[in-house]
Amino acid sequence: MAFPYLSECNFEQGDKGHFDFESDSASRLDFAHYSTLAQTPGLAMPWRGAYAMRVDLAASTTDAYLEEHGSWDLSADGTIYFRFMLWISPDITMANNDQFYVLKLQSPGPVDEVVAGLIYTTAGGLKFGVGETAITSSLPIEKGKWNCIEVTANIDAGAGNDGTIAYWVNGNAGTQVASLDQAAISHGRFGVMGQDAGTTAGTLLFDSLIADDARIYWPSER
Repeated sequence: MAFPYLSECNFEQGDKGHFDFESDSASRLDFAHYSTLAQTPGLAMPWRGAYAMRVDLAASTTDAYLEEHGSWDLSADGTIYFRFMLWISPDITMANNDQFYVLKLQSPGPVDEVVAGLIYTTAGGLKFGVGETAITSSLPIEKGKWNCIEVTANIDAGAGNDGTIAYWVNGNAGTQVASLDQAAISHGRFGVMGQDAGTTAGTLLFDSLIADDARIYWPSER
């Protein structure tokens, strides 16, 4: 019997799965089979199964993402939990203070209410972090390995700026972002969005994305 998550996508059909549509005008997002990934030295195999979603950071700075309506929608005081696996190629090149997002929750407009993604500084190195419209809390993340990412969003109840975003990188908890003034969520996006021009090289792989109404936790390994 399948576990009743709000949604789950492991890209095993070689396509966008349950997502409503894909935006990729620069053709830099695909669903690559292991045999395709193996043709590029240094790329990882899919975390689980035969396919992973891939985004080429060198191809363009144009947003490339999947969009979900319905299962990720949240009303005031609603909460959603995400877990996904993220692989970052060792050759990623980002300028100081560059950041871009791999997950967004948005209200109509669209207006960003929750963002999560990568940020680089020469002082702190590469990190994964979260915020309302930009990354304001972050933790170090590793290149050349699969990282387990968890993000939890509790949307502002409307009575007084009480929205929160929590996150974990490989089981390590980051500092919660709190006191957020947010509108209800109408859709979510997953991929690469808001890439700075200083990000000129690298490949991201995504696998095993789960959304639920309870924390999923990091996967057990055997």
